[in-house]
Amino acid sequence: MRLTHPHTPSVGPAPEAPPPRLAPPLPRPFLRPRHCASPASSSARTESNKAPPPLAGPAPYTRMIDSPPSRPWRRPSPPQLFPPLRPRPPVPPPPPPGRDSRPWRPTEPPPPPSFSSSAPSVRPGPPPGETQSPPAPPGERLLRALLSRYRPGVRPAAAGPGGRVLVRVGLELAQLVSLDEKHEELTTKVYLDLSWRDPRLQWDPRTHGGVGVLRVPAEHLWLPDLGLENNNDGEFGVSLGVRAIVTPDGSVRWRPPALYRSRCPIRVSHFPFDWQNCSLVFRSGSYGPEELGLRLAGGDPQGGGAQAVLPADFQENGQWELCHRSGRHHTGPSHEDVTFYLVIRRKPLFYIVNVLVPCVLITLLAVVVFYLPPDAGEKMTLSLFALLTLTVFLLLLADKVPATSLAVPLIGRYLTGTLVLLTLCVILSVGVLNLHHRSPRHPHHAPLGPQAPPAAPAPPPGAAVPPG
Repeated sequence: MRLTHPHTPSVGPAPEAPPPRLAPPLPRPFLRPRHCASPASSSARTESNKAPPPLAGPAPYTRMIDSPPSRPWRRPSPPQLFPPLRPRPPVPPPPPPGRDSRPWRPTEPPPPPSFSSSAPSVRPGPPPGETQSPPAPPGERLLRALLSRYRPGVRPAAAGPGGRVLVRVGLELAQLVSLDEKHEELTTKVYLDLSWRDPRLQWDPRTHGGVGVLRVPAEHLWLPDLGLENNNDGEFGVSLGVRAIVTPDGSVRWRPPALYRSRCPIRVSHFPFDWQNCSLVFRSGSYGPEELGLRLAGGDPQGGGAQAVLPADFQENGQWELCHRSGRHHTGPSHEDVTFYLVIRRKPLFYIVNVLVPCVLITLLAVVVFYLPPDAGEKMTLSLFALLTLTVFLLLLADKVPATSLAVPLIGRYLTGTLVLLTLCVILSVGVLNLHHRSPRHPHHAPLGPQAPPAAPAPPPGAAVPPG
């Protein structure tokens, strides 16, 4: 259909009409919700939504208007205050234990072998930025090889009869710390000297760089579970797990230090001129005599002849002197132990100066009481002073000696006898004073024995004497 303007002449062929231009869409009116719209506004909106009336007269051009479809009203979404969060990248899982935590890198394939004798083969070097670690020393490689299949919880299989492991036990006495007579406890600082043979720790020095000695941490080796049997505080083991010395033939030597508090029965019969016999008994807690054998280091096969070693820097005790330190091996039907006997003697100088000499002087002072005249007035005071002083010394001695009823110490018997004599001195002093004050020279005190009737007063001179 061709549309022409009414004033355009129709002579000749009519030119082609230009393409129709679309009018911009009309602005959309504001629509209220239905529950908020009033009847007046509803009617007005209905009338506004109607199609406009046609133009009067012929229009120069035809306008194609596309009315937008009516859509329900929606509440506008609030503005975003913060930008949306971006998801974090996933965390890679940790590498399994025993593997390298560095990222994997593809390694270059080795170069093809060269068959020419003139060109030497070149090995690929480390990647750029990385240094090649130096080779491990022979001792470290040997230690890794020995401990790769070693199990510390398994007893080594010995070559002896029945597979019994023979352990040699020695003792080095570093210090005699103290002896508590009240609680019967001996405190010593020692070094245990244990040696045995483990066939799993053998190697040939010629094939391992000439390594002749290895020092292995004690927690990586099998150790004999020897403990102090007569301990007094519940500590059976050693104080520090030092390294063990291993030789190529499989011999192991372990010297751990220990601070032991052992039980020591005290004999108080000759106190303070006494001596004590304290022992250290070592026994295995897990193995019997058929699995673990004990021997004295440096002793004879019969179980004797060995002694505890005293180092050059042995520290003497100010109260006790070490007289004997022998060792003995004991074997029973169900147990086997090694015992070291420490015989110590007390140094009595302290008790002689601070206890015995004052007691002797107090006893002599009590004897001097009888030479004091009764008229001095201090006879009883001196006797009671000597008695009380000796009682104080006896209480101090009772605090030093253990509370036992098996025997009475020698110094205790001496102080008890002296206390009895001083008690007699006080009683005799009371009797002497009583006799002194009952003499005829003091008429205001009645004499001893039956009293005579009082005599009649004498008559004055010149008075007549009554008859008869």
